[in-house]
Order: sequence, then C-alpha cells, then structure tokens
Amino acid sequence: MSSATQERAQKTFADLFPHASGGEVITAELAQELRELAERSAQVPTIAVLAARDVQQAFDTARTLQESSIKLTYPEDWVIYKTKDGVELAYLQDVGCQRVRPLWAITFDKVDLSKDFMLETLEDGTVFVEVAVSGRCALTGEENMEIGTRGSSGFFERAWSDSVDKPVMRAQAKANIRKAAIANGQGRLVRRFTGLGSVPKTRLVACGLDAARMRGTDFQSGTQGGSGNLASTPQIRMIAGESLRGGKVAGLDKLGLSFEQLEAKLAGAQISKANASKIIEKLKGTEKGGATLEAFETDIGIKLTAHEPGSEG
Repeated sequence: MSSATQERAQKTFADLFPHASGGEVITAELAQELRELAERSAQVPTIAVLAARDVQQAFDTARTLQESSIKLTYPEDWVIYKTKDGVELAYLQDVGCQRVRPLWAITFDKVDLSKDFMLETLEDGTVFVEVAVSGRCALTGEENMEIGTRGSSGFFERAWSDSVDKPVMRAQAKANIRKAAIANGQGRLVRRFTGLGSVPKTRLVACGLDAARMRGTDFQSGTQGGSGNLASTPQIRMIAGESLRGGKVAGLDKLGLSFEQLEAKLAGAQISKANASKIIEKLKGTEKGGATLEAFETDIGIKLTAHEPGSEG
C-alpha cells in the first residue's frame, strides 16, 4: 500500500473513530472496508454514528427529526388519552405513521401471505387478522418485527355485514382487513423506530398542531361521554383480545378470566360504540403490559373481579 493510500486510510479511520488511540495498523483490506463504510455512512449516517462523533449533534438531529415528523402530520392523525396521573399523551395512528416514514428512511420487508398471516374466524362469522411485519430504520440502524392486527369490527363492520352471501364483496373485505393489519404492523414499527408512540400533547401544540382537531380530546372513559348504540360484539371481542390475549393490561391474567368470561363482563359494562372505538385505539397503541389494570377498569367503567372456580360469570 502506497504512503498516500496509507495516509488516506488513516484519515478515514480517524474521521470514523475519533476516540481511537491512533496507533492502529491499516492494511489494504481494512482500507477498502473503511472506504465502503465511509461511503455508506456518508449516504445515511445513523444517529449512533453521529453520537460517536458529536453527542450534541446526534441529540439535535433526533430532536429535529421528531419535530419535523410531527409537523408532517395532521391533528386528526393523533389520539389523545390520559395516564393514571392525568398527563395527556398522544398516540400517532397508522395513517400518520405513513406520512413520517420516508423522513426516517424506514423500509419494510415484503409480507409472505402464506407464512406471516394468521386469520381467525369467530363463531359469529367475524374475523380477526394478525400479521408479522419486519423492517428497518436507516437513521437509527435498528431492525425489528411487530405484529399488526385488525378485525371486521369498527371501520370494517358495515362492509363485513353487507358482504354476507356475496363472495366477491366478502373477498374484497378480507383483502382490505389484511391490508389494514399490515398497515398496523408497519405503524407499530414506525412508532418504535421514531419514538412517536406516546408524545406529550403539549409538544404537538408547540409544533403548531390544533389541539381541538385531535381525536379523543373530549373522550371520557367508561359509559360516560359517549352516545348512540352500545359496542358491537366484534368491538367487545377486540377489546378482550387486545387486553387479555395481547397481554396489554398488566395483571389482568392474574384474575383467571377466560377470554369468554372477560367478553361477557365487557358486554355487561354497557360501553358505547364510540367509546369502544377509543378504547381499542388506545390498547393498540399500548406496549405489552403497558396498561395498568386500574386504568383499564376506569376505561371500561367496571371493576373486574377474579374468577371463582365453578362460577359462570
């Protein structure tokens, strides 16, 4: 290796690893690897690489990315909810995640319909879909996998009920539910990569979003604050599925309730259709074990009791 090449390699090494001792021996092979690494880093330097060079620069970059991401969204993309101690936090919905994804250079792997999907048909003919979605964020260097979920309740309830005995419409409805499940899995990854899963409402306002247009601003949990029909069976099952099977509510499993028993208790809670949708969205934005049993009971408006052997409730 010529002295000029050696000098360039040493400079590349020093730029990439400023805290190194300076006594490293640079071979021709290592020089090539360093050049390739430098080219990749120059194209999309991760926040970790920035932090290795300058912690303040990495902090400023991450902060700017998050603020810019918020400004790319609409107020209606956010759902507001309160923590146990009354703090108002915002959850970015899946549609909002698609708006901010390009800014973070987030890409997703192709979903294999034969391997990554699970479709469960319930006794009443409704369906619940789970899909494994994997992806990566070039700016953070993180790779991960999430499970996206969607059912034939809520947004798809009308289309699903209208497609009974109509094979073409039913196939279209199933395809749309699958696509929504994929979008949900992608949204979960975007929220994980960007840190936009639970954002203080005050920060959204500081970025110029109109709080009055955010969803859930006037949400009152339980049977209060909602009007209209009571929650549908698919909505009740979605709440039970997310909270119990999905493990979102810490301590709920210790009550010894089966899925059917929890479903029956939720049906008896007289939750309105509108509030059921809010609870579902809130649960979908919660990490496994991220909700307390007390907060969940407040949301559904009833106190859950442990199952006693031999009882039917």
